[in-house]
Amino acid sequence: MARIAQPAALVREQLELGRLLLARGSYVRARQHILKAIQICPNDPQLNLVLGQSFFFQKSKKQLADAVRAFRRVVDLSPNWGEPYYWLGAAQQQQGHLREAIASLEQAISLAPADVRARITLGVCLTKLKNYTTAVGHLRHAIALKPHYAEASARLFLADALRQSGQIDAARKEWRLILGMPSEYPDYGGARKKARQSLKKYGG
Repeated sequence: MARIAQPAALVREQLELGRLLLARGSYVRARQHILKAIQICPNDPQLNLVLGQSFFFQKSKKQLADAVRAFRRVVDLSPNWGEPYYWLGAAQQQQGHLREAIASLEQAISLAPADVRARITLGVCLTKLKNYTTAVGHLRHAIALKPHYAEASARLFLADALRQSGQIDAARKEWRLILGMPSEYPDYGGARKKARQSLKKYGG
């Protein structure tokens, strides 16, 4: 007689498959597995977070709206967890809802002060709103936390905020730092190209 899998085991299996497919960029297939798990555990914050991510990475207008709804549900389910606030803020930023994004990202930072992603995204939002001084502060703080996986991008965002605020010499310093970073940084290639272009454009 075949052994019947327990609900908890089925949920774990579907979550693992969903995460694997998400990492491979198979967002629709990932979502199918996550939705199966949610049918069993509809109020599980982690499942609903991954569901939101499966929408977020598709980045279309409709998918971003679906992502926001999913992340809001996670916030409702787990209001003291910083992670869903970060993803909610990131999705709102992609939608162009900058002030809403700032509120979500500030809550993420309040709950998880060392969350580099939230500080970087907050810096981007503030730069777009021309609040350069505060943007620079958050981006410098993020870099001071040594975000190995995103330092090159963080320095690009910092340089952009500095340039737009008229601090062109400080921006050039950031671009030069990017060019001198070790090549093992994940975002190094694209950041290096942008930094070189910016130095050429702004007389570096």
